[in-house]
Amino acid sequence: MAGGPHRHGDGLGQRRVPGVRRLPDNIRQENGSLILSAKHCKGCTKAGGGTYDFTSGRIDTNTRFDFTYGRVSARMKLPVGDGFWPAFWLLGSNVDDPTVSWPASGETDIMENIGYGDWTSTAVHGPGYSADGNIGARQTYPNGGRADQWHTYAVEWTPTGMKFSVDDRLVQETTRNKLESTRGTWVFDHNQYVILNLALGGAYPAGWNKVTTPYWGLPQSSVDRIAAGGVRAEVDWVRVEQKG
Repeated sequence: MAGGPHRHGDGLGQRRVPGVRRLPDNIRQENGSLILSAKHCKGCTKAGGGTYDFTSGRIDTNTRFDFTYGRVSARMKLPVGDGFWPAFWLLGSNVDDPTVSWPASGETDIMENIGYGDWTSTAVHGPGYSADGNIGARQTYPNGGRADQWHTYAVEWTPTGMKFSVDDRLVQETTRNKLESTRGTWVFDHNQYVILNLALGGAYPAGWNKVTTPYWGLPQSSVDRIAAGGVRAEVDWVRVEQKG
């Protein structure tokens, strides 16, 4: 529910923000789960002419698995703490076409969390409804549930709309007819690919926690936790189901 192309990389762990660089060292398998971890070391990472204080994990299926329509789900356990920004999302495969780019490519946010234990958000972004103007919703876990417990996040994507759910509980429904009659063009009729990532700080967390130092959206307490190790998002499985 924050804005910008490849937003979830628009935190310290993804957008081209001074202070962070993504490296494969932050991605591993452990006890059958995918682990996306965050690391901190002041000025330790040098790449592309820049010096970075953080690294974080991100993977995507672009050029390997792109698809149109289906039910996309993942079972995940998220880190809780100010400025931690894990996300599970889809991005239009034509995003790198300069005649299209973002947001005309479309973006589908199946799950975003910015470090709060009791809620996550969902959203769609496209021309006329992107960044802070996205079409989104925020869900609170029932019965005392928390983001750092295992939950299943999903979207059912069809030619006529999208239905988002958490543990099979509907949390947002956006229809093509309503979107086009109120906000803009439906741009979800072509291939998208899957992204899983852990960002740090950035526009969306900062908009809520109001932190500006030592990093935008990331307070010192969270920096200390990253430096100590153990800040990570866990993924049990990811599924894309389509009708034959």
